This record gives sequence, structure tokens and C-alpha cells, in this order.
Amino acid sequence: IIFYVTRIVVPAFVVLGYWFVIQLFYGVGSLGAVGGGTAFWAHAGGFLAGVTLIFVFRDPALVAAHREALRHGHFRD
Repeated sequence: IIFYVTRIVVPAFVVLGYWFVIQLFYGVGSLGAVGGGTAFWAHAGGFLAGVTLIFVFRDPALVAAHREALRHGHFRD
């Protein structure tokens, strides 16, 4: 067996969307399960809550200040 290892660039929203869909599928698959397991619905709910809170707490003035600081070279190592 030969493995070919490489790196690809994938946008974060694609990876997060894939992860969210996987959580939904596993959540549906675990509906009839008895006993403990992974809380797939909690993962999906937490993700949706986080996305919602981004828009609730988003401050345009703060975003503009951070962009200006980055433009002037602040926040760099």
C-alpha cells in the first residue's frame, strides 16, 4: 500500500459546514439508541448558538478598529 500525502487549502466555512452536516446525520442516527453516547444534537445546537451570537455581539466599530490596527502592523509577531 502506498500513501500519497499532500496538503490542500479548504475554506473554513466548507469545513465547518461539513462538520455540521456530519453532526446532524449522526444525531439522526442516534435517535433510537439506548444508553449514553456522544451528544451530537448538543454539538449542532452549540454551533448554531455560536453562529447566532456572532451577529448579536458583533460591533462594527470594534471590527473597524481591529482592521485599522492590522493595517498599521499591530497584532503581528
